[in-house]
Amino acid sequence: MAWLTQTLPRLHSLKILALVTIALVAFLAPSAAHAVDGEITYTGTNTTLTGDDVGAGPFNLGFTFDFYGTDYTQTYVNINGTLNFAANYSRYSNVPLNTAISGSNIADNSIYAFWDDLNTNGSQIIYYATIGSAPERKFVTQWTNIYFHGTSIQLGTFQVILYEGSDVVQIQYRDLLGGSRALGDSATVGIRKNNATSIQYSHNTASLTAEQAIRYTPNGSGGYTVNTNAPYELVYLAPVGAPTSPTLVNPTDGTSGVTLTPTFEWLPVASASTYTVLISTVSNFSSTVVNQTGITGTSYTPGSNLAAGTNYYWRVQAVNASGSSLSPTRSFTTGSANAAPSTPSNVASATLIGDVESSSLSGATLTATLADPDDAEQVRYRLQIATSSNFSVLVLDYRSPFGAEGDVSFTYGEEGGTYLVGTATTTLPVGDYYVRIRTEDDAAASSAWHTVSGVAFSLIDAPDTTPPTLSSISVTSLATSTATITWTTNEAGDSRVDYGTSSSYGSASTSASLGTSHTLHLSGLTPATTYHYRVQSADAASNTATSSDLTFTTDALPDETAPGISGITVSPESDQATVLWTTDELASSLVEYGPSTSYTASTTESDISPRVLSHAVTIPNLEACVTYHYRVRSIDASGNEVVGE
Repeated sequence: MAWLTQTLPRLHSLKILALVTIALVAFLAPSAAHAVDGEITYTGTNTTLTGDDVGAGPFNLGFTFDFYGTDYTQTYVNINGTLNFAANYSRYSNVPLNTAISGSNIADNSIYAFWDDLNTNGSQIIYYATIGSAPERKFVTQWTNIYFHGTSIQLGTFQVILYEGSDVVQIQYRDLLGGSRALGDSATVGIRKNNATSIQYSHNTASLTAEQAIRYTPNGSGGYTVNTNAPYELVYLAPVGAPTSPTLVNPTDGTSGVTLTPTFEWLPVASASTYTVLISTVSNFSSTVVNQTGITGTSYTPGSNLAAGTNYYWRVQAVNASGSSLSPTRSFTTGSANAAPSTPSNVASATLIGDVESSSLSGATLTATLADPDDAEQVRYRLQIATSSNFSVLVLDYRSPFGAEGDVSFTYGEEGGTYLVGTATTTLPVGDYYVRIRTEDDAAASSAWHTVSGVAFSLIDAPDTTPPTLSSISVTSLATSTATITWTTNEAGDSRVDYGTSSSYGSASTSASLGTSHTLHLSGLTPATTYHYRVQSADAASNTATSSDLTFTTDALPDETAPGISGITVSPESDQATVLWTTDELASSLVEYGPSTSYTASTTESDISPRVLSHAVTIPNLEACVTYHYRVRSIDASGNEVVGE
C-alpha cells in the first residue's frame, strides 16, 4: 500500500500559509484552471432586442472611445453579432470585411464579434453595461445564450468589451455550443473602418474556440495589433438581482473514465434559491439526458446510470426570482461501473477536533485513512472549513492532488492542490469553525462526508504580549512644589509616575484609567530641588512599559529679601567724590546726594548687568568747600531694594 503525505492550509487568526509536501508512488495533476473561472457578475441592462434582424441604440458608453481615429460616445447593437458606431445596422447575411459597400451589404465603423444570422428565440437577452471607475471603465456588450435563426442550435455566449483610455477592443467567447457553426463556419469576425481598412480574423471558417479572447490594441499608427489568444476578461452580465454564475467543481472538465453515477457538484451562489442541472451528449444542449430543476443544494447524483464510454457535457443554472445565470459548459467521458470510495476513517487531530480553542493553528495536523474498493484507482481528499454547521458558508474548500489510497497526514500550509474557495493566504477571523473531509476517486465518484461533530475548533485572539510604546514624555508644568508629567502610548494603558530625589524614587502617582494620552500631577515637592522620575503604562493584558530615568528641578521660592549693605565709605576730592560699599547679594549701584537730606541729585543706576557685590560710584562736578549729604541704593534681581545712609 502506497503512502501519501500531504499538507493542508494552516488556519489561524492571522493567515493560512502555504506549503505542500507530497510523497507518493504516482499522482494525477489537477486540470488547469479555465479562462472563465472566477468571473465577476455585473448588472447588465437589457437592450430589449428580440426576434430577427434587428438593432437597437444608440447606447451611451459612459466615456469617449477612439475607433480607427474617430471619437465615439455611443454605439448601436445588432442582434446578429455586431457593434456599430456610426448608425444602426441589422443585416444578417455576412460577407468578408474588405467588401465594398453596396446598399446595406456591410457597415463601416463596426465591430463584427460574430456576424451571422442569429436570434434570441424569444427568451435570450443581449445586455450592455459600463463597469469600473474612470479613467479605466469598460463598456461590455453580451449576447447571452444566443441561437442561430431558424434552428434549435444554440450558439452560446460572447462579448465585446471597449476599454476607456487605451481604446482597446476585445471580443471573447464564453460558450460556443453549436458545433462547427458555433466555431464560426458561417460567420465573419473582425473589425472594420471601411473596405480599405479592416482586420478580419475569420470568414466562414470554424476557427474560434470556447473561452478564446481576441484583443485589438491601437498601434499608434492608425491601425491595431492583434492578439488572438488574449487573457479572458472575467466579466459576466446578468439582470439586477440575478444570481451569479455557478462555479463547477465535479466532474473536473475533460476527465475520462468517470463513474456511471457521478456526483455533480458546484460551489454555492449566495443569491440563488434553486439550481438546474443540465447534462447532454451534445455541446449545444439541443437535447438533454438530465434537465433537473428545483435543486436546493449544491450537488446532484443521477437516479440511473449514464451510458458507459460516452462523452457528456454539463452545466448548472443558478435561479432566483430576479433571473438566472448559466455556468460555462464542462465535459467528461464515462468509463465503466465504479464503486464509490469509502468515507475517510481514523480521522483525528489534536487541534482541529474536539472544540479546541487556539490562537494559532501553526503546525496543526489532521490524519485520516483514504480507501477505495476499486483496484488501481487513485484517490484524493476534499476538505471544507465553514462558519456554519450546514457548510453553507465556506471559508475554505480545498482539494488535494490524487495519490494512492492509505494513511494521509494533513499539515496546514499547503499550495499543492486546488482551492475551490479561499486561497493559501486566506485570513480567518476569530470565531467557531466546522470541518468535514471526504474521499474522491479519479472516476469522479465521492464518498460520504466525514463531518467533525459540533464545533471542530475555535480561533481566539492571540495573547497580547507586547507592552505599549511610550512617547512624548514631558514636564509640561513646573512650579516650586508641583510638576505635571505627560506622555502618550500607542495603545490604551494606565498611568504611573515614580519620583524622588534619587533614582530609588520612593514616591508614586497613579491612575488606573486606560487611555493613550496620560497626565499625572505631582504635589508636595520641595522648592529648588532636582527630582528623578520615570513613567509607566500597562495595557489591559498587564504588559508594562517603563521609561528610563529622567529628571526635573522645581522652581525656587520667590526672593523677597533686600540686599544687606555694609562698609559705606566716601573718598572726596576737589570736585568729585567716590562712594564705596558692599552688599551681601548681587545688586545694582546708585547714589543720591545734595546739600541737604532732600538729596536733590542722583547718579544713574549702574551695575545692572551684571550686578555686583562690591560697589563704587563716583559723583562728579561737586563744588568746593560745600558739605554734601548722600545715601546709597542697591536693587537685587528680584527687585528688592535697600537704602543705606
